[in-house]
Amino acid sequence: FNVRNSRFGVRGNVSRNMSYRLQVDFSNEGKVSILDSYVAYKTHGFEAIIGQQQYHFSTDMDRGPSTNLFANRSFLSKYLTSYYGSELSGGKTVDYVRTLGSRDLGAFFSYRFASKLPLKLLAGIFNGSGINNPVWGKHVNVIGRAELGGSEGLQGAVAYYDGYAPQHTRVVEREGENVTENFEQKMRMAGFELR
Repeated sequence: FNVRNSRFGVRGNVSRNMSYRLQVDFSNEGKVSILDSYVAYKTHGFEAIIGQQQYHFSTDMDRGPSTNLFANRSFLSKYLTSYYGSELSGGKTVDYVRTLGSRDLGAFFSYRFASKLPLKLLAGIFNGSGINNPVWGKHVNVIGRAELGGSEGLQGAVAYYDGYAPQHTRVVEREGENVTENFEQKMRMAGFELR
């Protein structure tokens, strides 16, 4: 049989304002991978998180086995951050689809306003290389999100993501011969939610 997810996580508080989280997936397509590894500082509605973490583009991308809401995120959000390329294999061109995933290395800042109408603003900068890839590229990916509503009842959110997919390859023809070249692909996403 195949175990789809086998995760172990630890989180806690170092002090009243400082916390940490570490989450490891022991069954990620047969490999062990670190999902979350970050420290956070929180005070009076403001929170700063630095390390590998979810970048909160959409609520659906944040859902997963560790939240016990679903067995896994939806098919749509799993491949929302897909990018395309091609490579040479045995002299033939092979197309591929890869995904950035829902986690990245970076810094995320949020502020929750204390009012009758709950509003939370979030902003982050990430390396854009995807999960478990701590190499910073030439570009920085940014995200902004606004959430309106509490944990119950009507909720809404709007989000924007701008940056680049990790550097990858494509096959082009030069002087009658197929060659592989590196290139970067721009990624822009906007999301709107009402739930």
